[in-house]
Amino acid sequence: MKLNLTGDMYRSVWTMNGEILRPSNTSRIQKGERVRLKISNRTMMHHPMHRHGHFFRVLNGQGANAPLKNTIDVAPVQTTVIAFEADEEKDWLFHSHVLYHMKLGIERIVHDEGTEVDARHPAKPP
Repeated sequence: MKLNLTGDMYRSVWTMNGEILRPSNTSRIQKGERVRLKISNRTMMHHPMHRHGHFFRVLNGQGANAPLKNTIDVAPVQTTVIAFEADEEKDWLFHSHVLYHMKLGIERIVHDEGTEVDARHPAKPP
């Protein structure tokens, strides 16, 4: 799965894959699968990305010694690859820990297929 962190610091517009959070762009995964996320920061700002509900490995060439984290800083104009086992249920938020970036659009709900949609995490209106 590819996620591009996009935006414009002059206009204070922040998005994932050019979109803000909506029900139509929820990332869907299958329970039990190994998920690999390629996160490309297309901006000139750091984005510490946090994944609720899952720890992930940072795939950095260290093999079995790859660090286990729930937050990773994706540096400006850099790409970071992470992987995790989809072993939780329902909906979990993946977002920038720079809160105004998150509130303006660098956030995504990851939904485990085969489980009900969690009404506690409603998507923002368009």
